Amino acid sequence: MGHNKAKKWVKGRKEQAGKLDNIPRWDNYRKIWIHAASYGEYEMAKPIISVLLTNPRNRLYVSFFSPSGYENIRFEDERIFKLYLPLDLQKNQRELVSLLKPDKVVFIKYEFWFNLLVVLNQAHIPYFFTSIHLNQDHYLWRWGLSPFRDTLRKAARLYCHNPGSMSILKKQGFTNLRLFGDTRINKALENKAEPSIDLQWTESKPTIIYGSIIPEEYQLIDQCIKGFSDCNHILAPHDVAPQDLQKLNEVLSVPISHYNSYKQTGNDIPSTHCLVINTLGDLKYLYRNATVAYIGAGFEKGPHNVIEPMIYGVPTITGPNIEKFPMAGYLKNKELLEVISSFTELKSTLRRCLEDRSNRSARIVSELEQLKVDLSQLIQELEE
Repeated sequence: MGHNKAKKWVKGRKEQAGKLDNIPRWDNYRKIWIHAASYGEYEMAKPIISVLLTNPRNRLYVSFFSPSGYENIRFEDERIFKLYLPLDLQKNQRELVSLLKPDKVVFIKYEFWFNLLVVLNQAHIPYFFTSIHLNQDHYLWRWGLSPFRDTLRKAARLYCHNPGSMSILKKQGFTNLRLFGDTRINKALENKAEPSIDLQWTESKPTIIYGSIIPEEYQLIDQCIKGFSDCNHILAPHDVAPQDLQKLNEVLSVPISHYNSYKQTGNDIPSTHCLVINTLGDLKYLYRNATVAYIGAGFEKGPHNVIEPMIYGVPTITGPNIEKFPMAGYLKNKELLEVISSFTELKSTLRRCLEDRSNRSARIVSELEQLKVDLSQLIQELEE
């Protein structure tokens, strides 16, 4: 966690301490607590939340660990209450559980807060994990961590991201498993159905979007922008804090426009052929304007969400570190996702995708639509 995020993390929890007495009790409703680490995990939770809210008996607590989720998610619906998850000490977790008194708890992905799980077990509150993805080298399989594994075995259900994760868990003696999938597909399909801005440029050209890019990639992308003067370009940094945007501005050698100005003024046309997305939450809709997309961080920890552009049938490129990203690996094996092994391949791959006149776009959309997650089993278990 960076210095600025850490400061927000501490400040947010201090401010919350005085607000916990205002937590709604909802004694006459079914109370379901959903925990998402940050903004990305919350996106995975949104399809689940949407279905749960169709039942008038349900009320939801939604907690976050990272400021990127807590500060950027706003709930207008009075049936949802937002909060920070405290430090994972049994005293903290026991106090919070006694306040919330949830009927069920859902953890998105691998949010292993073991003291919280111990407290939930002691209170006989069922807990579930969704979209869980664990590799053979995950720290849970290390010697000496059997108490943690035993705690996970007490979960009401582990909904597995893919068959590989399910197989690994079975070999470790887990039986409380069910194959689930990636709810980001459900959310991407919902996003696609929503109205969004169709960007109108001064010149009608192909559009390249560089999504969720990180500072290590800025120089390369600047070269691509200069090398593809026959295209319009949209850049979306993974972090949009002022200091992060300043880093990007210092590297770019071409004139830029900023999306918040375009969005707020209602202008029809960006003033340059290079538009920087300096808002959070808009990129997933703007992919509909892309001819081709490059998803950042694939040369570091791994790519961010490749589903968001691909749901529109956009040919998508990312770097090679996809071993821990099963959906990216699946789409690569289907020859639907372009995975490059070095930065030097980016320009040639972009050009090839721009010139591609095959029916790959339709195949991409069809494949993702078939992978939509059936939420009925999870919802049934949460509402029992």
